[in-house]
Amino acid sequence: NPKVAEEYGRLKTELSKKFPNDREAYTKAKKDFVGSVMRSVKSISLSPSREKAWEEGGSEQFSQF
Repeated sequence: NPKVAEEYGRLKTELSKKFPNDREAYTKAKKDFVGSVMRSVKSISLSPSREKAWEEGGSEQFSQF
């Protein structure tokens, strides 16, 4: 989705200015946005194997943007 990609790009730019030397804070600050996108994607469709990974707490693998 180009609109989501644009929003994510703006967020990353903003956060890189806010946390120029703190990668952990930068990554943590993206978490809500990424989680929201992933929940949207999950509600549309997720293959059975990815659904299982999501339910077993493997959602972290999906938030490594």
